Amino acid sequence: MRVKVAIIICLTVLLAGCAISDTAELKHVVKEYDKKLATALACGNAEVLTECATKDQIGKVYIFISQLLMNNKLLKAELVNLKFVEARKVTAGEVEKLYNQRKERLEKQNLFVAPFEVSDKVFNALVRTKETWKYTYIDCQNGQPTGEVQSISYQTTYFLLMKKDRWLIDTINTIEIPLTE
Repeated sequence: MRVKVAIIICLTVLLAGCAISDTAELKHVVKEYDKKLATALACGNAEVLTECATKDQIGKVYIFISQLLMNNKLLKAELVNLKFVEARKVTAGEVEKLYNQRKERLEKQNLFVAPFEVSDKVFNALVRTKETWKYTYIDCQNGQPTGEVQSISYQTTYFLLMKKDRWLIDTINTIEIPLTE
């Protein structure tokens, strides 16, 4: 009996430790992504994201950078507040269900919800955050700001895939929220 209790306690501690380390690792990937995203937007090179994002996500950042460069601008951004709401492993079916629930809730508030394709992806994890960024556009010709520093807050959901024993951000869904002082 004592052996069974000891085994159950050991398994519980081991499983709890795995969940904690998974959560910490997921949060670390998001922090790294946010830091490298700011670098990518400032230098105009999304390749700096290769250690923490899939090629699909890097492609989306490249499109955004291309739009900036077409207007002779880059973006200087700084993450000033990051609050983790949730970080956990999920199944693709669960991701689709969560997205549909969120879409219904936002449509009731007459808010736009970007289309999200989950049919061909097998997501392994999601991380939800509340983020506040400060940013300004930079003129590519002279390197000077083109306007005032602005702030923006988002509720962000990161969908991650496990590839070659590494978590990579594959899709990001954001909703702008009112700034709180």
